[in-house]
Amino acid sequence: MKDVLIFFNRFNGLVLFVSLEIIALYFVVRYNTYQRAAALNSAGVVAGTLFHATNEVRDYARLHHLNDSLSAENARLMAELGRTQQILLEQYTDSLCYDSLNVFDALDEIDPNGSYEYAYISAKIINKTTTHYNNYMTIDKGRRDGIAPKWA
Repeated sequence: MKDVLIFFNRFNGLVLFVSLEIIALYFVVRYNTYQRAAALNSAGVVAGTLFHATNEVRDYARLHHLNDSLSAENARLMAELGRTQQILLEQYTDSLCYDSLNVFDALDEIDPNGSYEYAYISAKIINKTTTHYNNYMTIDKGRRDGIAPKWA
């Protein structure tokens, strides 16, 4: 309380000026239609800008949850794609060997045994390098999640 009194004592001229300006603006806006309309229009613009900025901050805060759900869905879809490719390879291996389009030749060259069982796990990159000759990434998953060291 003592600090407030010291502040008013030191800056009493400034406080008086600002309060008289606020009172004068109030009377101008209150009793003149043009200034009232301009003030309401400006207040609407300011309120709209504040609401827009608030919504952008809220949307940005929700991006973390959206990113997690999209990452999980991406992992699920990649696993489903791998299973579908394996089923197609098992069903059509004989017919694809003589196909002129060579649709699955690239997959056969990678793994001629036809074992395309991968576990797609959603992970978040927590550290990475981009300036070295051999760059690396650190993810937030480990042995408990079924990931071994040096997997690429």
